[in-house]
Amino acid sequence: MAEQSVITLSRELRFALSGNELSGLQSNNFAGNPPMRGLAAFCTVRACVAGAVDPATGMLMNIRDMDRILRQTAAPALRDFYLRTPAESPHSRDPAQVDAMPVAPLQKAAAEIRPLIAPHRLAVITAALSPFHALDLDFTRETPMIRMTQRFEFSAAHRLHTDTLTAAQNAALFGKCNNPNGHGHNYELDVTIGGPVAADTGRLIPVHEFQQAVNQRVIQAFDHKHLNLDCPAFAGINPTVENIARIIFDLLHPAFPAPAKLLAVKVWETPKTWCEVTGEP
Repeated sequence: MAEQSVITLSRELRFALSGNELSGLQSNNFAGNPPMRGLAAFCTVRACVAGAVDPATGMLMNIRDMDRILRQTAAPALRDFYLRTPAESPHSRDPAQVDAMPVAPLQKAAAEIRPLIAPHRLAVITAALSPFHALDLDFTRETPMIRMTQRFEFSAAHRLHTDTLTAAQNAALFGKCNNPNGHGHNYELDVTIGGPVAADTGRLIPVHEFQQAVNQRVIQAFDHKHLNLDCPAFAGINPTVENIARIIFDLLHPAFPAPAKLLAVKVWETPKTWCEVTGEP
């Protein structure tokens, strides 16, 4: 018997943390509402809802309702987390909290969202804290998980070539990418870790430890290098985007202290080509 398909609908809310009023000026709803007015922090929150499609309307949920619910729950929770007064700020109480993530606001928002979307289910709620750092709560598992994703970049040259083929076969298979002197890319790298949140710190692991692990094990090893010639990790290995992603996954898998765990590595070779590795090394 075939498994029943699962349908999810996601909606993203973008808003500037410019004050207590969340209605804002609707000058550019695509870019954000409230929009940027002067210098202010900017936040994006996404909700992924799972459920059945209404056969009459063809919709799982009306996105206007999703917008309203996110503005009613997630937006105030994140606003309060970031705009609390200095005396109330966790940063002022404990320097170790300087990189605390808004886990509690997301948990609070999720609890408020659930009865408002019934009978549908909240699958994932995500806060994009910058274009390069995202935090999400995944409720699709038996035990909910927090995931943290950061994006990195490194520049490297490589040559696609395998000694199992003749020179003519390599040239035919890899084309310009088989250039004997190689060619370069500005690679983008998304690293996702997950696990339970520490009750005392409100975070998975300190952000600077996350960044340090990736920088030491990957960026310093590969940035501004010729992967074929300079990097022992690629000895005898054709540095395709698939192999680059797999090797980075293997290098990072032991890097994070339990209970945090590496969940995924995604490598963009170009804006149109990327490879993702998940699971075990």
